[in-house]
Order: sequence, then C-alpha cells, then structure tokens
Amino acid sequence: MNRVHVRPAAVDSAGFRLEPGGHATDHLRNWVCGSLRRWGLEPLAPDLELIATELAGNALRHGELPARATLELLPARGVRLAVTDAGPGFLPEPVVASWEDDAEGAGRGRGLMIVSALSTAWGVDRLDLGQRVWADLVPH
Repeated sequence: MNRVHVRPAAVDSAGFRLEPGGHATDHLRNWVCGSLRRWGLEPLAPDLELIATELAGNALRHGELPARATLELLPARGVRLAVTDAGPGFLPEPVVASWEDDAEGAGRGRGLMIVSALSTAWGVDRLDLGQRVWADLVPH
C-alpha cells in the first residue's frame, strides 16, 4: 500500500456533501469532472471518477453520515480526493493483506484494490469522529 505521510498544501480545493440515495455517486462523478475541467486536468477524469465511486460507495455503504468528499489541487498538478464519514472506520492493513491471501480475488476491499491500482498513493486518516480515506492522482 502506497501511503503519503506528509500532506502537501492545497493550491485550491472544493467540497461535496454525499447524500444517501441512488444517484449520489452520479452526482459526485459529475462534480469531480467539473472540478477537473476548471483546473485543466480533464485527462485524470476517467480514473478519478472510478476512485470517487469506490470511496463514496464505501462511505455510504459501510460508514455513517455525515459524509463528504473533498478534492484538492496539489502542487505537482495532481489531485487528492478524500471521502470523510462519521463511521467507526477500518484498518487498511487487513484489507490489503486479504488481497494477497485470496488467490481467487474475492477478498475484502476489492474496491480499494481498484483505488490502489489507479492512484499514485492512498491511505486512511483516523479522525476524532470517523475517518478520511484519500487517494492522490498525479499525471504521468
């Protein structure tokens, strides 16, 4: 698991409130694409849309409200998408270990496996109330 220990300062940022319902991830993907378009980073959209869908889906399915997504423009012309919820959270290490232990690919956290594969780095920050799961995406 790639993990960034020093959080770079955001040049610009935006936030999106996640609401439960059938269209939450559709609205989030539209918001992500609009933000990337404003920042001139449209080539990141396909991967970041999938990352956003996985992180938001996990927060709405396994976490607790309120849930919020933030998108930060990083100094290296990359972006950090973070999804925060008020749930009890999870430890990423057992999830990542399940990917290696399950030869058939049916382990826990397959959505996070996609996030790991598409992102430059990802991680989990424990908060006083809840957790933040984030993923960085930097153009190659």
